[in-house]
Amino acid sequence: MIFLITKAINYINIKTFELKIKKILPENEKNFNFMHTIIMISALFDTNTDIQWVENQIHRMAENLKQKIGNEANPDYIIKIFNEYFFY
Repeated sequence: MIFLITKAINYINIKTFELKIKKILPENEKNFNFMHTIIMISALFDTNTDIQWVENQIHRMAENLKQKIGNEANPDYIIKIFNEYFFY
């Protein structure tokens, strides 16, 4: 009996999750914001996620990296900047 109840609960949870995912995924692939979509999906697993705060942090990080890289076109330099930014 417990097995059947567990199975039913899992099925309901999967269906609920599937519906939530379908609401998040964009209908128009040409108008697709990858960052926002990934954050929305991750928020399904952590309901306390402040989506706007996460997006702001990512934009802030991108701006910092843009300033450090400048107009540099050397891929080795760009990789060096990314490594320093994320790992030091």
